[in-house]
Amino acid sequence: MEVAKGFKNTDFQKLDLSDPDSTDWNTAIDIFIKRIEPRYLEPVRILIAEDSKLDVRDRRFGFTITAIMCLLIETLYCFQKGILDNTGNAGITFREFLTESDSFKDHFDEESASAFYNHIRNGILHQAETKEKSRIRDVGPLVRKIDGSIAINRTEFFNLLENEFHSYIDQLADTSNTELRAAFITKMNHVCS
Repeated sequence: MEVAKGFKNTDFQKLDLSDPDSTDWNTAIDIFIKRIEPRYLEPVRILIAEDSKLDVRDRRFGFTITAIMCLLIETLYCFQKGILDNTGNAGITFREFLTESDSFKDHFDEESASAFYNHIRNGILHQAETKEKSRIRDVGPLVRKIDGSIAINRTEFFNLLENEFHSYIDQLADTSNTELRAAFITKMNHVCS
């Protein structure tokens, strides 16, 4: 089974990640990057670039961009925490990710993180629409509160999410991050099983 472009599950399973200084860690991280980049980051970059060619009122890819970003948030969180199956825990995932990650914690509090999860993530993924007064924009501040709802700037949101992804990669490369690396191995072993 291919787990990333050019890598089979057996390629990861053959790696010796017990030694924190092993060069196999570079390969493991490369497999992860090659898994995430084409599935999440590249499509969003393409959609944002195509949307930016249109007049502001004609832009139309905000829902798709945000849906992909929601998938990436859950993916990153599960790798960071070593979670094999996140069923039933998505609300906690989004609230913790948005209020605790270095890239987002200065922009989200519990109220706005809950609104993002309930109105935007659940709205798009379950009803194909945002709920309450929450909106997805490509202009304005990253997060703007609106009477218990929020508006997000999906382009700024993506920039921070991409920054969070690169930060995670840097943290995985740091040999002293044993807990983070153990969580990564747990999740990647599950993916490769």
